Amino acid sequence: MSASTAEHTLRRQSVRKLYFAEIISESESGTVYDTPFPSPWTNAVKVSPSTESAEVYSDDVLAERVTMPGDISIEITKDSDAPEVHAKLLGHTYEDGEMVKSKNDVAPFFAVMYITEYSPGKYELECLYRVQFELPEKERKTAEKTPSYVQQTYKGTAYPRIDNGAWERTKDRKKGEGGTLVPLTKEDIDAWFTAVPGGSEAS
Repeated sequence: MSASTAEHTLRRQSVRKLYFAEIISESESGTVYDTPFPSPWTNAVKVSPSTESAEVYSDDVLAERVTMPGDISIEITKDSDAPEVHAKLLGHTYEDGEMVKSKNDVAPFFAVMYITEYSPGKYELECLYRVQFELPEKERKTAEKTPSYVQQTYKGTAYPRIDNGAWERTKDRKKGEGGTLVPLTKEDIDAWFTAVPGGSEAS
């Protein structure tokens, strides 16, 4: 696309509508996801990819440099979360209002789906295909003169899918009449969260 035809958009931050979908099974032949479920009250989503590199010097100069994708960290900050969701994300047990955390708990893998509004009326849909969360920090303080809020932060790592190596999918427009790209509609957005795009649904 040439500079004269490229659309210039000042992107702003407005994240909302966070969903999780647990991976039921995965292999080289495909990834099966459970139905996505909502997790409201989201403040921020931060995704931080990294790269790993190795360099070889010969005759005092750089002869070769190899760069490969490294870990992809994700951090989600929320006002609060339902205990049922907290337990599900981390592999704990929650029954009859009680949560039990065991040394044998293993956090499942989830797809993480959300939407950002980058310009008035223009949206970008995002999906991280395979995320595993780690145990979060917990802090409790006495009441002080100045009111303060305690937020819930989930940290984890995003991994490539086993079947195709994909780790993220985004969508900000769709094909309209004549093949031109047009903004997403409310129906497009609602459909995105009914099932993980590019995955198989559990039967």
